[in-house]
Amino acid sequence: MKEDIEKRIASDIKKEFDTSVANQSCDNSDFEAIIDLLECKRNEKSYQWLSDCFYPEYPAILLTESSQWASQYFSSREYVDVYLEGDGDNDKEKCALVKKLLNKSLNRKGLHHYHKYMRARTINSTAGYVYGVCGWEQLLQPTVTGYKRVPTGEMQVLENGMSIPLFRNEEVIEDIPLKDCFEYDVVDPRNVATSNNYCYSVQEKEWITFRSEESYETLKMNEQSHGYINLDKVKDILKNSSTSETETSKESYNKDAQASKVSKPVVKVGDVLTRYGKMWAVVINRDEAGNPIKIEYGYDDLGAINENAELVEAISAIFMYGSNPILIRFQPTPFIDSIGNPFKPVIRGLCYIHPTKDTGMSDGKYARESQVALNDTINISNDRVKLATLPTFVGDKYACEDNDQIYMEPEHIIPIEGGVANLQELKIRDNITGAMSQAQMFIQGMHNVTSVFPSTMGDAGSPSTTATAVAGADSRSNIRQNYKALTFEYTFLCDLYWMILQMSFRFMHPQTALKLLGKEGVILFDPNCDYTYQPVTSNIEQEHGKVKKLGIIDQMLGRLVNVPNPKTPSLINKLMSMAFGLLGADYQDFENALLDEGEVGQKAAMGKQGETQPTTTGMPMDMTSNQRGLPVSSPEAMVRM
Repeated sequence: MKEDIEKRIASDIKKEFDTSVANQSCDNSDFEAIIDLLECKRNEKSYQWLSDCFYPEYPAILLTESSQWASQYFSSREYVDVYLEGDGDNDKEKCALVKKLLNKSLNRKGLHHYHKYMRARTINSTAGYVYGVCGWEQLLQPTVTGYKRVPTGEMQVLENGMSIPLFRNEEVIEDIPLKDCFEYDVVDPRNVATSNNYCYSVQEKEWITFRSEESYETLKMNEQSHGYINLDKVKDILKNSSTSETETSKESYNKDAQASKVSKPVVKVGDVLTRYGKMWAVVINRDEAGNPIKIEYGYDDLGAINENAELVEAISAIFMYGSNPILIRFQPTPFIDSIGNPFKPVIRGLCYIHPTKDTGMSDGKYARESQVALNDTINISNDRVKLATLPTFVGDKYACEDNDQIYMEPEHIIPIEGGVANLQELKIRDNITGAMSQAQMFIQGMHNVTSVFPSTMGDAGSPSTTATAVAGADSRSNIRQNYKALTFEYTFLCDLYWMILQMSFRFMHPQTALKLLGKEGVILFDPNCDYTYQPVTSNIEQEHGKVKKLGIIDQMLGRLVNVPNPKTPSLINKLMSMAFGLLGADYQDFENALLDEGEVGQKAAMGKQGETQPTTTGMPMDMTSNQRGLPVSSPEAMVRM
């Protein structure tokens, strides 16, 4: 009866997925229509005749935003700052360790964080939401790391009659990590299905299922780590399969491209649905925290829920082929945080917060109608200009019979019987002022709804526009940009950082931990703290905003240098670090040449240097600023010391 229970579970998972996909068909259609706008495909034509042009205003807006995302988040290799609101003695050191771990994990070359982040932001802007799946990749290789002396169990009798044990050298074999790292991937929203309950976090979803392409060889390679079962059935199905394209391909990445598939591929693939959520199961073994580590199906022979079954956070998967899915995975989740709570290795980012839908709102959906109307208006005006440009004649229907002289050419005379009245040029006015005003209205509407204006895109605007007006418009535009950045930070990035922290604690090999954190870091590493995360470049700074801030910093420095206080060098360093950050990457090296905050710097701030007698201004008597013997100023004295 085990096979019948597996069929029942596989059927339930497939029904869940199919129902969810049907429910979100409208969202998927909107997403595909917006993707067509990015690729300049004019599929939605309210007007179609001669001209068929696409005016790429929305792609220009999205590309401008993409450049802002890249500049905002990847201006340095430090992606995040970590803070801890506590009063512990080691809070600062703990934050530094977590920051080091996060930045090293995100800077790993094989993670492709830049590519995935930009893809996630683009999907987020067009669909209104984006999903990511996190995991941990680990490949261990048994390696001889040394030898140890072990007794053989035999004794050797010496000449004096004493017996001593015999020893032999035995190899010390340890698992050396060849690959041990955090991994995540961004998922096409058309391959994601979830329960329809409203939730503030994806962790609150009853279940979430991802569709992907997998080969038998890949499943077999991950059989031990993922707990796959029934792979022999998968092998037989793929061996006898004649289908060359999966549903994943048809409904997502190859839906628009329609690329031809190889009829007899070297490696055959099929659709796999991986479900994260609670399942009825009978718990066989538990860990120290009470979490299941081994489970069995929670149904009896009649298909009813077993009386000993309970809802367990589990990972299950089916291999889909035709109408008979095969259950290939059923195991308790290995993803458990540092205090023993299971979680789904899934993150979700939003563009805007929707009042009733937990999938958010998108710029693409708002700009779509304006882009379609803009294309239609442009093509109508193009046809008008074309008709006005090319000559068209009206005349008697017999005027053109047996007359091959009716054509336009310089100094050419068209001979017409019966006079000019029998053949005249049709005059069409090419006044498209109204159409251009409408087009400008649609363009302005897209700028308003996305908050990306011509000045942000590099357009200086009309000559009558003052610099103050441009600066004010940009500052108000930045409010919306910061809102979108904050929404993505709190809904996606903070969860991503938390996942890295928890998975590192749960799965990281000790040698990897020593390599990343060091011996002291491993001792201080504390994943239980309530850390807060902030991107290093959390705000987009326009050039005029940077200049204004630099002016304020310069004024503050002028006031601080004359304040005799031991903390003056520290405050000056913080302001200078902020100034170097605003100046960009070319000035990052100067941060290593700041003022001394130790005893020497404090003495300089207080106007003391050894036994030298200070003047009434607080500076040493024997310190001059130039060859004329003028007394040194406070800033000069601090720099010299």
